[in-house]
Amino acid sequence: MSIAKHAALATAFLLLACGQPSEQQEERGAGGSQPEPMDISLTLVAVDSIGVELGDSNYVLGQPAGVSYSPSGDIWVLDMQQKSLGVYSAEGEYVRSIGREGSGPGEFLMPISFDFYPDGSFLVADAMGRRISFFDSTGEFSRNIEGFFPSAPFLVEAVDSSSFVGLKADFEQSDEGPLMGYTLALWEEEAEPVLKYFSELNPFDPSDIMGSMGEEIPLFATTPDGRVFCSPLSTERYVVWGYRPDGTELLEIEREFRRIRKTEEEIAEEKELVTQQMISGGAPESMAESYEPSPYRPATAGLGIDGEERLWVRLGTFINPTYHVYDLQGEHLFNAEVDYPGDAEGWQIYIGEGGFLAFDQNPEDYPRVYVLRAVEAD
Repeated sequence: MSIAKHAALATAFLLLACGQPSEQQEERGAGGSQPEPMDISLTLVAVDSIGVELGDSNYVLGQPAGVSYSPSGDIWVLDMQQKSLGVYSAEGEYVRSIGREGSGPGEFLMPISFDFYPDGSFLVADAMGRRISFFDSTGEFSRNIEGFFPSAPFLVEAVDSSSFVGLKADFEQSDEGPLMGYTLALWEEEAEPVLKYFSELNPFDPSDIMGSMGEEIPLFATTPDGRVFCSPLSTERYVVWGYRPDGTELLEIEREFRRIRKTEEEIAEEKELVTQQMISGGAPESMAESYEPSPYRPATAGLGIDGEERLWVRLGTFINPTYHVYDLQGEHLFNAEVDYPGDAEGWQIYIGEGGFLAFDQNPEDYPRVYVLRAVEAD
């Protein structure tokens, strides 16, 4: 998956889940700077799209939070505003929708991510419902996992036949006092994880909740057999870890990294995006507007694994989606980027076995989902 799993949406949810944000503000960048250009071997080009501004309501999207190809090749769109999953054929024709707003079985309060199992069954993370919902391959509701503390995983990926890997906000009591942060783990049937891959908890300061959470949200991607790849959303380092299904380390990728300062426009756009998403999720306006972005771009900004078992690492230092691509042993293969005749700065890219999809977090006109095709660069 991609950063369907994107940082701004994750940050918005964490603020909702964990209370008031910090009053501390970081110094903003004045002009921004640019990374060194790279040799590009593969380009992802938009060849089709789903979504209209006016007309058939089945094609009017609200607020996409995730996209994916199903095992049968259909395109699915998780709409956080409409509280449902829209299903479209590979050619973009509307098929049906699944779910609606509510707290009952198969209903959602704030669906934020989803993923498929190989047999076509799937799971959905409901942030405000504080649960993970499971559906069979026909779209019928199967069960919920509830009882997560302090909140359910908000980013999820299916592995094996029924397990899933997820990222959640975490809170623990220690001899030194309460701790707060993030945990990336494996779940099976219950709310308690059976295996933790990454957990970073910091001393809890009620006057600085976001500082207590830490800055390095662990982005991740998985393979169907349970291998997990993780990279912290860090402004200080470029590192990717790989884990076998049993949690033992598979690989570590480290690269030199030069910090890139954001422009004032980038900071303003990020603040507006997160503020809007928090308010749409039910946060008080005063709380949402107090969010302050980091003045630096992160080293990495998303992970995905394609149908050829290649690991795509999105570079946070580039405004246009740009990637280092590795094999699953950590060898660098080539670099890639997205090419579209428009502004792709806010695009979130899905990279999976079925192909490549994208949507814009903050479109200038109306929400659309783009079908991307990989072509060799000129």
